[in-house]
Amino acid sequence: MMGPPAFVRRLAVAAAVIAALLAPSAATLWIWTPDAADVQERVNARTDSYGIPLLGENDVPQLLARRSQSSWPRTFTSAAPTAATTSWRAWP
Repeated sequence: MMGPPAFVRRLAVAAAVIAALLAPSAATLWIWTPDAADVQERVNARTDSYGIPLLGENDVPQLLARRSQSSWPRTFTSAAPTAATTSWRAWP
C-alpha cells in the first residue's frame, strides 16, 4: 500500500506550516479585541475627550438619514435616471 503522491504531501506540509504561522496571530487578535458591550460608552468617552459633539437621532437631516439607511444607494451614484434605476426605487 502506497501513501499519497508527493505533491499532496508537500501541499499538506505547506498548509500545516501556514496554519502554524497564522494561528498565533489569529489567537492574539481574538484575545485582544475589545468586547462590544460597552462600545457606546467608549465612543462617548473618545468624542468627549476630543470635544466632538455627537448628533442625536433627530439631529440628522431626513434626506441624509434615508440615504444612509439604504442598502443599495444607487441614486447617489447615477448621474441620470435610466430604466434600471427607475424601475425599482429603494426609497420614496
